[in-house]
Amino acid sequence: EITIDDGTAQWIREKYAEMSRHPLIADAFLPEAKVKTECELLYRGRVRRLDRYAELPDAVVLIDYKTGKREEEHKRQVSDYANALREMTGKKIRAYLVYLSEESTEVEEVS
Repeated sequence: EITIDDGTAQWIREKYAEMSRHPLIADAFLPEAKVKTECELLYRGRVRRLDRYAELPDAVVLIDYKTGKREEEHKRQVSDYANALREMTGKKIRAYLVYLSEESTEVEEVS
């Protein structure tokens, strides 16, 4: 059993609210989005784990959450996820990295 303290729970609520208002990714948090979290995708013999998959009528929004410093490998990873989804679904894929820290939430679009 995993438990978190009240301070951590409040931080999570604040980060979620902040992300749900961010102009690049807000639609991934809309009630009408078909959302899957921590879902596994088997593509070309490899399993990929998507942090947030939000299917909208015109696109799929893919979000990968990170903590710590930015690394080029993060972009490659999310780009790989997006390419797999694009090939599998034929839909427009919008992919983002969301860097979470105590001080800020930064969203970066991945092509």
